[in-house]
Amino acid sequence: MGSSLIRWNIGEAEWLAASYPASGTGVIRVIDPDMNLNPEAVDNFAITVISDSVASGISLTVTETSKAAGIFEGTVFFTTTDAPTGSRLRVAEGDTITAEYDDTTLPDPHSRGDELTISATALIGTIVPPLERVPVSNLRVVDNFGSTLDTVQVDQQVQVTADLTNGQTRDQAFAYLVQIQDEDNVTVHLAWISGSVAEGQSFSPSVSWTPSASGTYTATTFAWESVSNPEALSPPVSLEITVS
Repeated sequence: MGSSLIRWNIGEAEWLAASYPASGTGVIRVIDPDMNLNPEAVDNFAITVISDSVASGISLTVTETSKAAGIFEGTVFFTTTDAPTGSRLRVAEGDTITAEYDDTTLPDPHSRGDELTISATALIGTIVPPLERVPVSNLRVVDNFGSTLDTVQVDQQVQVTADLTNGQTRDQAFAYLVQIQDEDNVTVHLAWISGSVAEGQSFSPSVSWTPSASGTYTATTFAWESVSNPEALSPPVSLEITVS
């Protein structure tokens, strides 16, 4: 009497799009041949789908696309107002949505009884490229009354300011850093301010500087997630400053 060798697989999960509108629908796909329990029938099983707004999530049934396919799909209906129930999940703009299930049929070197959480994430709202989330523009030097200066005097207090625009569908915390270097590329001043800019809005942060010597300086601004998390929200922008 012969016996067949069972080959286990590690499952995969993926959303069919990287982002979805808050009042739209999303399709999650699971690829796991081990869940094809009956090759003569269309199988299904339950996974969990959560959002930042509803950590408890919902139980969603994913159904095999055809007999013995080993590929399962399920549709989630997103809502910003209704309570989560069935395949309906409450979300908000900017939420991360996560679909996950525990794979308990794992190949070597896993042991019987091991399990692995298989998950996939997508975003609710519009995905903005990392360096376009809060672009910096119109870097300038102004006096204490807000008037733009072409040249600066020694010992004159000025403000180095720029415009930040949040093109996302959520508020964005930021750190606005200004580094000023002399003609020898020596940093003579470093300052920053932290804040938050609302979705779709612009803000013009500034930091002060009082030059102590004449010369040509370069001011470079950075927009980061925070001082402790220097993930760039925009490419650096530089400006030459003449001090006389």
